[in-house]
Amino acid sequence: MTESKRNNLIDFLRFIAAISVVLYHIYYHPTSRPDNFYANFFFKYGKLGVPMFFVISGYCVMIALRHTKNPIEFIIRRLFRIFPPYWFSLIFTLFIIVLLRLLYGYNSVAILPKTGRDIFFTICMLTYPFTKIAPINWSYWTLLYEVLFYITVFLSSCFKKQYFMFLLILITIGSYVVPSTDLGFLSFFKFWPLFCLGIALFKILNDSKSQLILNVFLLCLALFAFYPAHQSVHFFIASILTAILIAIAHYKPLPNNTISRLGDISYSIYLIHIPLTVYCFDQFRGLAPFRFNSLLNFFLDILLLLGLICISKLTYKYIELPSINIGKKLSKMAAKQSILNKF
Repeated sequence: MTESKRNNLIDFLRFIAAISVVLYHIYYHPTSRPDNFYANFFFKYGKLGVPMFFVISGYCVMIALRHTKNPIEFIIRRLFRIFPPYWFSLIFTLFIIVLLRLLYGYNSVAILPKTGRDIFFTICMLTYPFTKIAPINWSYWTLLYEVLFYITVFLSSCFKKQYFMFLLILITIGSYVVPSTDLGFLSFFKFWPLFCLGIALFKILNDSKSQLILNVFLLCLALFAFYPAHQSVHFFIASILTAILIAIAHYKPLPNNTISRLGDISYSIYLIHIPLTVYCFDQFRGLAPFRFNSLLNFFLDILLLLGLICISKLTYKYIELPSINIGKKLSKMAAKQSILNKF
């Protein structure tokens, strides 16, 4: 399958990963989580959507890099892909928090920034785990990893093409050396192996055979880096399975289908699911009818997911897609300017 064709399997996995994380967060609180197999299953395994996202990001970012003329065009598109929808989700989350306080007089799940510094860091996406500032939306913790990953690829691509792989190899070796930490910018190395696995997979599947040894070496480094990064066995297995499925789809593409088409809204789902499905309905989970009835929980989740998908489609259409298009226009202008500067 050529790079230009849409990968329906990746879109399928993106949506499944997003829904898995949604269900994990729904049942995150042990005090309100229903005591049944259904809830306990998603609480245990729903978080595996995170490594799926990271591996897919590594693979897709290489597609994005090859579809741009220079590194500046690449990073502009990536940042506009992330930040405007993130800022909208901040406003949306604040709206839900204020609404809940007006209706019920309290907010038991979200921690609002208290100082100007906290507000500034929240706007810049510099909350936990990179600082001790608590995010107002639990899902934000992965987003700065994405941004740092994009910046890493951007900086590596600024060098001559033959140095790109060597820089990625050095960074991956660095993940062996840098002590694993859960707080601060160095915590980026903890999840670098997942991103790098996606990069290496793309390179192996799409580069010429002359680069195969170097690409396989990067893949091996990424796999072995899971151990010093202290990633869980479940994260490792989820990452490997995701990579295998992407590789299979490279040779036997998945036909276009309804779930794959929902992959477009996976980022919107990820951004707004906490205020919609957790902040608004968390207090109901502890009630007896929901706490012990798996079937009732199932039907409630179906209704919540359907509502979330509908709102996410609107968010994608009116917020995410316009910001993507603006990023494309600005990146093309920057690319033309950089070409003119050479003459």
